[in-house]
Amino acid sequence: VMEKFVEIQSLQHKLKLEKNKGKIIGLITTKGYIHKGHEKLVEKLSEITDIVVVCLVPHPINPLSSLHITDYSANFKKDIDNLSQINPDIVFCPIIKDLIHPVDQSSTINSKSNSTITSKKLTINSTLLAADNPNDLPSNYISNFLLFCIQLFNIVNPDYMIMGQKDFSKIMVLKDLINILHFPVKIITHPMVRNKSGIAYNSQNNQLSEENLKELALFSNTVQGAVHWFRSGLTGVKEIYEQMEEKIKNTQVKIHNLSALSGEDYHSLGNNLVDNSFFHIIYSVDSIVFNDFVFIDKN
Repeated sequence: VMEKFVEIQSLQHKLKLEKNKGKIIGLITTKGYIHKGHEKLVEKLSEITDIVVVCLVPHPINPLSSLHITDYSANFKKDIDNLSQINPDIVFCPIIKDLIHPVDQSSTINSKSNSTITSKKLTINSTLLAADNPNDLPSNYISNFLLFCIQLFNIVNPDYMIMGQKDFSKIMVLKDLINILHFPVKIITHPMVRNKSGIAYNSQNNQLSEENLKELALFSNTVQGAVHWFRSGLTGVKEIYEQMEEKIKNTQVKIHNLSALSGEDYHSLGNNLVDNSFFHIIYSVDSIVFNDFVFIDKN
């Protein structure tokens, strides 16, 4: 039976008891609007851990969110009901003022031991993180994201954390953070989960009109078509971008960035795709930003 926690100390006490019994703890974070993708994350984490903790921090009160939702209260109960069907062991619904204390972009982020993040690699990946969110996000977005993760790690003390592939740039930053501050947590990346129309499940989909959803489905299929273009000999990112632009010229879809990434570590491959790589695209529909991935192979 799923347990719900609001107070940090109560959750810490519960998880400390479980840790002392040798239980393995997994962590998932979400901004709400529970969907099939969240279900798959819980299922995967349940395979390798004893206790799955879902941290639910709703959009309108989450400074890490790019959405501006005025009324989440009705959907909160629905999210809790949906989570009870998915059945993680614990749902953590923290009081925001107890969990997130926004910092300036220039501020130093410290762990409990006051270890300062000074990694050049982290700075590079943080720049990528900013590019991954073309919306008008606050300037302290990156610092708040990292601080949020540090606080959750100190509260939950997870052995594993699972994130969707669409958040790959956040995953890169987070892995750097973990290495620098020596948190004993392993990050797992889960592939995109799609509906029958080819649309990747996303908390933002409910913000789209029916017409927008049709355009999103059309474009998702276009992105998937990159595999066929690659097998036909089209490997240049610029050429594929031009093909996609032609397909969406009469829609509200806007492409912000296309890139070829390594299939192993998500590092940039430059201007050309290669076998067993990812094609990553950042785009928007009616000003709502999405990520999508296509795995490219010759088979």
